[in-house]
Amino acid sequence: MPITTEQIRMVKMAQRSLKMDDASYRTMLRNVASVKSCKSLSQRDFEDVMAFFESMGYVDNRNGKEHWSNIVARRGSFASSRQIHMIRELYSDYESSRGQYDTHYELGGLVANTCKDRTRDPERLRPYEAHKLIEQLKSMISRLSPTSESAASSSTEPTPF
Repeated sequence: MPITTEQIRMVKMAQRSLKMDDASYRTMLRNVASVKSCKSLSQRDFEDVMAFFESMGYVDNRNGKEHWSNIVARRGSFASSRQIHMIRELYSDYESSRGQYDTHYELGGLVANTCKDRTRDPERLRPYEAHKLIEQLKSMISRLSPTSESAASSSTEPTPF
């Protein structure tokens, strides 16, 4: 999936900030991400390019020093930023759809349960643990707001044996 126009702007801003000429920029794109244009970057390639810019001295004012380098460094060992975002969004949905008398589970507790008390912080989950928690949250939300089809089937009389 290609990157957003905001991310393209970030790449171009970093290029200008480092005063990188077009030939050097295109060579870097080919070497770092195997693309000819930043419009062809995937999310992963974008992170790699931004980490390269940081190694050249660029500082992303919005995200801070070494933000992109840290993302690339932790890739594969911890949950991705997209997984973390999804966990937080689903937890927010769970909180908003939960009724007054439904059982309340705190996010830290759900995280700890998923990783067998290794951490309470979603950012420290391993990728497979994050996936497991995402699926768990989806299931919890679906149980709180059953579809009309499942509600209709539960109200019918049981079939005789």
